Amino acid sequence: MNEQYKDVAIYKPTKSTKGGALQIKPSVNKETGIIECLYLEAAKQSGDRLFDWNTKVVMKLGIVDISKMMTVFSGREAKCNLFHKSAAGSSTLDIAPNQGVPGFYLKTSSTASGIQVGVPLSNDEAELLLALLRGIVPKLYGWN
Repeated sequence: MNEQYKDVAIYKPTKSTKGGALQIKPSVNKETGIIECLYLEAAKQSGDRLFDWNTKVVMKLGIVDISKMMTVFSGREAKCNLFHKSAAGSSTLDIAPNQGVPGFYLKTSSTASGIQVGVPLSNDEAELLLALLRGIVPKLYGWN
């Protein structure tokens, strides 16, 4: 049960340095090897192909959050809006169709870090995320 899981990273730099990047990382219980949740991290672009990972949005994604994301990426829902509140502050994640171009727009913010990050996702990137999210759901339930 000692599987290795890789992080997913999507980087969207722009010439004007107003881009964003996101990473989705599985949190694995060290004793059991079971994935307990996913963490979405997003950072603003800070220079030419550089991103400020020291000041980032971090959001814990549970099974309900993942299923809401999947309904958008699969076309069953038009958008999803997630809101989490913790002692450190609140965070949001909004996913909706990208305006004027194919794909989606993912926007996340955090009161703890005081930042908002937007990342456009192409249809192929959304399809990859959908496939990975579908594969992770059984593992979250321990149904390997």
